[in-house]
Amino acid sequence: MRLAGLEHKRHFGLDDSGASVHSIGQRGEVDGVMVTGTKENRKAARVAVSKGIWVAWQLAKKQRHVSRVSDLSIGGVFIATSLAIPTGTNIEMLFALPEGEMRIHGVVRYVASGKGVGVEFTNMGTGDRARLQELLRRLNR
Repeated sequence: MRLAGLEHKRHFGLDDSGASVHSIGQRGEVDGVMVTGTKENRKAARVAVSKGIWVAWQLAKKQRHVSRVSDLSIGGVFIATSLAIPTGTNIEMLFALPEGEMRIHGVVRYVASGKGVGVEFTNMGTGDRARLQELLRRLNR
């Protein structure tokens, strides 16, 4: 991945495990796309997922959306969307998976303009956490 004109690079995401890796420069560009927020505070590595995982989500009881999940971890998700969603926005998510339905609340921590948002999970039930852990085990096989 090339970052034109940027000398200082940091990598985030997974690198050798098959998950996608993105490069971020000082000026807030990732792969040539302007972003806000950073992933320096990530507590768990994310796993790249196939195109078959989708999430239904909404902001503050407004219109519902359905988007593809790009990567996932026990602590958050990257949702592919072209919508402009500010960092700090609360989001409600619903995942319908073979492991069962998961309802999770989160907050937008990272925005890649025109590409999507990184969401930190802030509230989920113990059953949802167990289903998420099982999904991550399945994805890592």
